[in-house]
Amino acid sequence: MKKEISRKESALRKILDGLARAAQGDLSTKINAAGMDTDMAEIAGACNDTIKRLRNRFDEMRESRSQLEDLIRKQERIFDASRDIILQVNRYGIIVEINESVKDILGYKPEDLIGRHFAKSNAITNDKIGYLTGIFKDAVSSGKVTGVMELELVGRDGAKYCIEASTKSIRGGNRDEIEGFVVIMRDITRRVNAEKALAESEKKYRKIFENSPQGFMLLDTEGRILDVNKKICDWLGYRPEDIVGKDHILYPFLTKAGKITAMRKFMKRLSGETVPAYELEFITRTREVFPGQILAMPIKDDKGKTAQFLVMITPVMRGDEKEKS
Repeated sequence: MKKEISRKESALRKILDGLARAAQGDLSTKINAAGMDTDMAEIAGACNDTIKRLRNRFDEMRESRSQLEDLIRKQERIFDASRDIILQVNRYGIIVEINESVKDILGYKPEDLIGRHFAKSNAITNDKIGYLTGIFKDAVSSGKVTGVMELELVGRDGAKYCIEASTKSIRGGNRDEIEGFVVIMRDITRRVNAEKALAESEKKYRKIFENSPQGFMLLDTEGRILDVNKKICDWLGYRPEDIVGKDHILYPFLTKAGKITAMRKFMKRLSGETVPAYELEFITRTREVFPGQILAMPIKDDKGKTAQFLVMITPVMRGDEKEKS
């Protein structure tokens, strides 16, 4: 009887020692059930199964943590390496994080802005503070963001920058409450300035095109008329809508032979050949005929490919007409 009690006490100590080692973090522990009776061996086996399940669970947690750390490091690299400004604001409008690109674009150091309300960052023009604050409050209460928007920000040196901002909300664990927002801001100042310069240039050349004493016509690469100036309409007696959109076959101001000649010259020009100025007979809306000299110049896109043709038409005065003039 005493021997049996002694064996049970010895088996119990083994089990308790194994559990103590496992509790201290040694999940490789395995309780040796050799020499134990059936009851104690079953208890030891159950303890070993529990330790094994814990070990597997900890391995899974360790792997998940490793993956999470890798993801965080990857996001940090993206955050730090991005050329765009990436900032995070909480639900109260306080800037809690911002990357180094803010220094490259606006001249501010991250520490100049972190901890400040976005409306008091000095980067927003006074006339837009109320507008943006209103949008922010609506986004916090409704959870809906405006998506992509353009705004003007002020750099540390006082210069103004055109920014394209896209916003994504950050939600809490219950997915109902907004915790804050991540905003990605891209500097589009050069693009906006280029668009303004292009618009001014187009306006300038449109004025020249319209008021030129020379007749001008714009064709696409299929010979379709895209635009005509006022001089062409005055000479021919047609309205722009009577001409624009027509191709060679449907030109109302050329004879059949003239259409064929114009088409042949156009195809040569389209193939890259140099086509010198040539004459065609034009027919006005009132069926009057006058000769005109045609000179076309290709307009190429940024890849050097012909995109359109600018055609200049000059009335040709015959000898008796020159004497009258």
